[in-house]
Amino acid sequence: MSIRILPQPKLVREPKGTGRFRFPACSLIVLGPRADDSERLAAAALADAVAADGVAVDIERHGKLDRLPAPIVEMLLLGRDERLSPGLAKLAGGRELGCEGYALEVTPKRVRVAAKSAAGLFYGAQTLIQMLEREGTRSPASRFHRDPGSRLNGNCCEHSDHQHHNAVSPPHPPSPSPTRLFLPACRIVDWPDFKYRGLMLDVSRFRVPTMETLADLVFRLAACKINVLQLYVEHTFRCRRHPEYSDGCSPLTAEELSDLDQLCRSVHIELQANQNSLGHLEHLLRQPEFSHLAERTADMPPLPGPRGNPFPQPWSFRLDREEVYRLLDDIYAEHLAAVRSPLVNLGCDEVWDMGTGRSKEYVARKGKIRAFVDHVKRIAALARRYGKQTMIWDDMVRHNPEVLRMLPKDIIPVFWHYERDPEPRYEKIWANCGRRHWVAPGCCGWQTIFAQHEKAAKNLRWMTAAGRAGGAEGVLNTEWGDHGNFQTLASSYWSMALGAELSWNVDASFSLPLGGGSGRGGISDFRRRFARAWFDDREGALAEVYVLLAATNTAFRKLGYQGMPFALYWADFPHATNWSKLTRTPSPPQREVDRCRKVATIALSLARQVRRRPPGGVDDEIMQELISAAEQTILACRKATLAAKVRAALEKSPALPDSLKRQVAALAADWSRQRGEFERVWMLRNRRGQIDYRLGLYDERAKDFAKLLRKRRGSDDKKRTPP
Repeated sequence: MSIRILPQPKLVREPKGTGRFRFPACSLIVLGPRADDSERLAAAALADAVAADGVAVDIERHGKLDRLPAPIVEMLLLGRDERLSPGLAKLAGGRELGCEGYALEVTPKRVRVAAKSAAGLFYGAQTLIQMLEREGTRSPASRFHRDPGSRLNGNCCEHSDHQHHNAVSPPHPPSPSPTRLFLPACRIVDWPDFKYRGLMLDVSRFRVPTMETLADLVFRLAACKINVLQLYVEHTFRCRRHPEYSDGCSPLTAEELSDLDQLCRSVHIELQANQNSLGHLEHLLRQPEFSHLAERTADMPPLPGPRGNPFPQPWSFRLDREEVYRLLDDIYAEHLAAVRSPLVNLGCDEVWDMGTGRSKEYVARKGKIRAFVDHVKRIAALARRYGKQTMIWDDMVRHNPEVLRMLPKDIIPVFWHYERDPEPRYEKIWANCGRRHWVAPGCCGWQTIFAQHEKAAKNLRWMTAAGRAGGAEGVLNTEWGDHGNFQTLASSYWSMALGAELSWNVDASFSLPLGGGSGRGGISDFRRRFARAWFDDREGALAEVYVLLAATNTAFRKLGYQGMPFALYWADFPHATNWSKLTRTPSPPQREVDRCRKVATIALSLARQVRRRPPGGVDDEIMQELISAAEQTILACRKATLAAKVRAALEKSPALPDSLKRQVAALAADWSRQRGEFERVWMLRNRRGQIDYRLGLYDERAKDFAKLLRKRRGSDDKKRTPP
């Protein structure tokens, strides 16, 4: 198939030969006579993409199509506009398109897009945008993208699309000379496998993106037919009733969420509030104003966490205080009301400390399961006051199946699983359970320098297939920010796009090359489609950068590679005594560190070449994020290599030789420079917020270097055995 679309369409037919639809300099998109503003927005998406190549486009409603000068683009609704266009009803070939499916046909004389709704027309337009080609020079921009600033400044109103379209379209050229812009002849019939296809982005630990960054992400997701966005909030929402709630974290405001909600609606994305309401509330519960509502305090003996590390505390609300629900009601009154979706995710995951501290007597008296169910009922009732239906993460139900029978029927559990291997409890508990539920795979970008693509792909493949077979209503691909959201947003774009593909078309085919190179053995067909759809990269250079950076993780496959470059980067120096907090795997052999460094060095060189390409390619902020990831990986490997040499030297003598001291000093200087670079790149697309958390970790490692450089011959420091 020469037509490369993301998500991969269900049915594509390409005629033999070189038939194509050529856009005239003055083009026309025709809607039905009763077309509403949402249909005009769908047409405006295509018009703006074509206008970016110098083609003037008019969008008009017509009551008949005869004697209109060809070629034209028709965007019509099935069940309403058949009399306008002969054969429109047959375009889908008898396939049931549903609410969001579409059928399109491209011939030399016309383009027809048919759907049952404006959303279907919009997705048909996104497919056409990705198909746009140009003879001779570089292809036009292939992704749906408009200036985020103009959108967020009030030009994204659902009823102002025509004015916006006229504002961004260039004037008509003086003569109707033909352009070199065209669409290849084809017929496509396509529809989604899931009603809800979402992305959840963690904006709480501790990175809050700018509104421009969020708007840009919305456009990219819409181009890939995602229709749900959740922003995971613990404390990063400004609550006017409790300003101390989000103190010092550059929070999102109700006005900003309302603007983002308006923008999302214009591209058929449902912005759903996501407010954790039981655990994962360390920042909130450390505030003096709220510390009395914590189940456990920092001075209590720590609980063992799920992986053997001390459990963070404070962590969860205590369940025996009515004040908890008054606080949540105040937060809901502002946060939930800022967006119009009827669904809200109230979290309630990973509350291992429930009933182990201040509410121990209360939970023991009720029973842990009943206490949890009562809490969910209380917060769901609060959410109903604001017209919302509650979703919760399913882990408390998964480990206690009797909870399922006790929860109200309108609660929607979201089954989450982020590992490569299947989770058998899905089939036992949720598959065909007779109630609405979603599945939640993961982008696997957290606790990494660059997202783990192979792990994410296996997880996404299994979860979407299991979800479809088990009757899940939606897929929510998650991108968490554990340990401070160190990974850049760009590093997880590939996993986000693959989640969009598989939630639309579970049976989409793709390969997973483990290294660089070209062709099927190197850059997979999916990576090429991803780079083309999101970045207008049709030569494959940026796809190769993603292949190489992802391979920095697979260099450690034999060890499980759970974010190994990330662990090498942040492990204390030189003895890595904090290793257990970062990874459950042993220190990697030097040959694997060398392999990772070699791959990252090649990726860095190629990323710099891509960045130097002529204007009109990838956004420079994104390229800087990718370059930063490569540089961090190289430094992580260099740090691990030098740490091994230093440990070996310290086994023989308490003081370092001068040659190693010079290497440690050089590493310390580069570490300091990278600290500044991390801060600079962070600020390109994020608010300052709580960046001090990650900068503090940089400073801790800097102290390691300084302490080592102060060691003198004859020091009585005890030798430590490396892990």
